[in-house]
Amino acid sequence: MNYSQPGALREMHWHPNADEWQYNIAGTAEMTVFLAEGEAVTEQFEAGDVGYAPMGAGHYIKNTGTDVYRILIGFNSGHYQAIDLSEWLTGNPEALLKSNFSISGDLVQKLPSKKLFIVP
Repeated sequence: MNYSQPGALREMHWHPNADEWQYNIAGTAEMTVFLAEGEAVTEQFEAGDVGYAPMGAGHYIKNTGTDVYRILIGFNSGHYQAIDLSEWLTGNPEALLKSNFSISGDLVQKLPSKKLFIVP
């Protein structure tokens, strides 16, 4: 994967069927992995580092440098599956989002209306 713009963000997502391993090829990045019971771990990466996100754990990856960030990603399943936060949000009715997150309809309207994948 190539994060060509500094500050580019692979939006929050999770893999329901596989663990994710990453080998950092070039550039610098930050990854936060959201775990059970409100715990989150944030790590900084540079070329040669290895990252890991367990199956089902929400995570994002952000280019923190001024150069292109390149990463090789592998999974322990031959069938790629990912649920992106923007896609998950758009698949839920407004009433469900308002009640579960205690937010207004105005805020729901500001949420992404399509899948984003990489956010500049």
